[in-house]
Formats: sequence, C-alpha cells, structure tokens
Amino acid sequence: MKRYTFMIIPHKSGKRPIEFNIGKMMVSAMGLFVVALIIIFGSTIYLSSKIANITVKYYKLENRNKEVLTRLDDFSSKTDDLKKVILNLKEQDQEIRRLLGLKPNNNYFSASLKKK
Repeated sequence: MKRYTFMIIPHKSGKRPIEFNIGKMMVSAMGLFVVALIIIFGSTIYLSSKIANITVKYYKLENRNKEVLTRLDDFSSKTDDLKKVILNLKEQDQEIRRLLGLKPNNNYFSASLKKK
C-alpha cells in the first residue's frame, strides 16, 4: 500500500524534523472529510440566509395582515353604522306614511338589511 510522508521542519537547525507516514486511503478519507465539511458549512450558511429572508417576509406579511384586519374592522363598523341609519330612515318613512294615511311599504331594503 502506498504511503505519504509529511515532514514538519523546525526553523532551528538543532531540532529534528517531525515525520508523519500516512496511507493513501487515510489521505483520501481526510480529503473527503474536508470536502464534506466545506459542503456542510456552505449549506448551513445558505440555508440560514434563506430562513432569515423567509422570517423577514413573514413578519412583514404579519404586520400587513394586522393593518388589513384593522381596516376591515373599520369598514365593518362603518357598514353597521350605515345599516342602523338606513333602518332608522325606513322607520321614519313608515311613520310618515302612517301619519299621512298611506299604505306602508315593507318591500324595500328588507332583504339586504336583515341581521345575520
């Protein structure tokens, strides 16, 4: 089996070099390990940026949803107020018709103003 020798040579001339004999299979395994670490690290950075982006969009949509719900509540209360005004006008119309001796008109607005 092939082996690779790695040497670390110190700056001081009096010290001996340090040698490492590593088999070809171990060097390949360490290379694959380093590549796997780089892929995992890159994937982690990529996915965390995606998650951060999605989180920002989520909070923006949540705030927009709150604004829309507030506007919807405003429109709902205004619609309720308009229904009350129309019902009041209908009652006044019926009262005026009764005072003038006219026949009451029960057909208009009745279907659209019923409480749900």
